[in-house]
Amino acid sequence: MRARNLEAQKKPLAMQTIVVAAKPLRFGAELSGMSLREIPWTQDAVPPGAFSKISDLTSTRCVVLTAIEANEPILSSKITGSGQRVTLSAVLADGMKAVTIRDRGAEAGARSHGRHAITRVAQGGRGHRAQYSSHHAERNG
Repeated sequence: MRARNLEAQKKPLAMQTIVVAAKPLRFGAELSGMSLREIPWTQDAVPPGAFSKISDLTSTRCVVLTAIEANEPILSSKITGSGQRVTLSAVLADGMKAVTIRDRGAEAGARSHGRHAITRVAQGGRGHRAQYSSHHAERNG
């Protein structure tokens, strides 16, 4: 019986290629062949939304919406779709809304006049813990 278990463990795992970040990628970074690499990944453990070829991501303009660390798989939920703009609305789920609030300097503390802060808040439903995250964008001038 133990011999059969050892034989079963020797079977090769089914592998496929997925695309991962070659370096840390931050919000707004455009994906290019230099920022990506393909690695073998166990087929049974490929995350949903993963890409199998770099060309799938570089044939059209794709931009990072959420930070991606080096060697982390590139997932469709963390980048813009083909031709999609890099905006707060791109990261909102269906049924969510976005609002921009002008920062008038004095009311906001030490920030200078004319800058904007963009905040994204995601809340869980009843019985779920609320989750919050934010983005800050500044305009010079």
